[in-house]
Amino acid sequence: MLEHNMPPALPADALRVVYVRVANRSDWTWTRTDPEGRSVDFAFFCDGAVVTTVPLDHDEVAPGEDAVFSFTWRTPAKQGRYELRFDMVEQNVCFFGDRNGPLAELAVHVARPGRSESEKMMDSALEHNYWFYLPTQGVYWSSDGPTYPLFVRDAKGASFRDLEARSYVDYVMGWGSALLGYAHPEVQSAVREMLPQACLPALPHELQMRVTEQLCAAFPGAEMALFGKNRSDVITAGVRLAREYTGRPHVLFSGSHGWQDWNNRLIGNEPESTGFAYGDLAGLHRLLERERGRLAAIVLEPAAQVMGIDGPVLGGDAAFLSQVRELCDREGAVLLFDEIMTGFRYHDGSAQAHFGVAPDLTALGKALSNGMPLAALVGRRDLFTPGMHRIRYNPTFAGDIYALAAAGAALRIYAREDVPGKVWAFGERLMHAINYLCDDLGLPASAGGLPIRMMVSFTLENPRRRTLARTLLQQELLKGGVLCFQGSMIPSAAHGEREHELTIAAYDRALRLVADALERDALVPLLEIPEIG
Repeated sequence: MLEHNMPPALPADALRVVYVRVANRSDWTWTRTDPEGRSVDFAFFCDGAVVTTVPLDHDEVAPGEDAVFSFTWRTPAKQGRYELRFDMVEQNVCFFGDRNGPLAELAVHVARPGRSESEKMMDSALEHNYWFYLPTQGVYWSSDGPTYPLFVRDAKGASFRDLEARSYVDYVMGWGSALLGYAHPEVQSAVREMLPQACLPALPHELQMRVTEQLCAAFPGAEMALFGKNRSDVITAGVRLAREYTGRPHVLFSGSHGWQDWNNRLIGNEPESTGFAYGDLAGLHRLLERERGRLAAIVLEPAAQVMGIDGPVLGGDAAFLSQVRELCDREGAVLLFDEIMTGFRYHDGSAQAHFGVAPDLTALGKALSNGMPLAALVGRRDLFTPGMHRIRYNPTFAGDIYALAAAGAALRIYAREDVPGKVWAFGERLMHAINYLCDDLGLPASAGGLPIRMMVSFTLENPRRRTLARTLLQQELLKGGVLCFQGSMIPSAAHGEREHELTIAAYDRALRLVADALERDALVPLLEIPEIG
């Protein structure tokens, strides 16, 4: 065994992610799967009992190569001394190297500290509901003690506090919805004014019409609108309207557009090739040739597409968007821009305004109501009027007046202030500072993408080392009081000088630690949270 991250002492009844790196020093190749059942697994024992087995992290580990294993272990509830054993298993028979003796044996002392409010809440979540993002997947303790955030007590501006009142600079920002910052005073005031009234009256509230007028004024090609609660609601409504308008079934897409059934990546009802790469005009032409006479719509994120956990984040291409517009016109298909992320955030308030390309339909959300649940579809009248009564779109909570009040206030702010310019400037400065740190350390990492949606990624050739480095960076940023999402960061208008200084201080410390670990080839002993990627 080369290394592990098991400390000599642990809290009782706590989640711990165990990492072990093993070198194959035998004269034969370990395999993940074998037709004769001779696959090789890692085995973990506590006081002689098997706790878990873990398959190899890739298909084969040849002599001289390494394998990294990780798994989540809940420590024993009873305090005391426990004997742990690591080993390799083939056909349920333990071996290591020359098949003489276990891989490693060690003892840990388990103590019982008082359980925190966060840990008690996590117990309830694991029992009843854990379908949410946690950067540590429930791990609370580090070797330094109670460390990682699990639940939010309150959030304001660009920060939140966890249940133990620890403060964090936030770059997830309600998944990009809190563009103005959490609990913006003007937005909060607008919602507060409506609280004495019913959230959902029997007939449409006047606010619904007022916000519709604001949206149509903000997007010149928009003549009509409908509301929903999220991207999936309004994109699906747009797809149904396009199918009704054209009388055709098929949809081509580029980007991420929600989870409902029209999106064939989830249900497999249509070929995977209905998706196309942004900027690939030749590929789009091939798809159009195949779909000729059957194409209802092209759904497209016009900018800020994220192409993977290591990026890139695409900036947008006016020439490509113009050509897609021309192709839709030629084919008689509907062009739907998914501006859920770029709406109110991109230069000039939207990608379509910045690039001068008008779609037939536009999906908006996230920043539309600065964190309140609301999304909208806006577009041409002749697309809405013949189809709305046939697409069966009647979501109960689309007329929620609290969310509409928030949207009205947010839209007034977007109309009078250059919010994109402010966020863009902050993001550019932050990216520059992070890249300076990476260059100064000689670290194979950089902050790329857009200032409004940036990504810090590593350029290590070995994909497993890249994953471990990414994980260690996020872990250490959390220790430094900064929350991001797998290296992705979405600044808001509430991020200012204080947040910049705290963020760069956290990155400085974290990047130095990662650089040192990479130089010593010693990532595994430092890791405490589950792998990212």
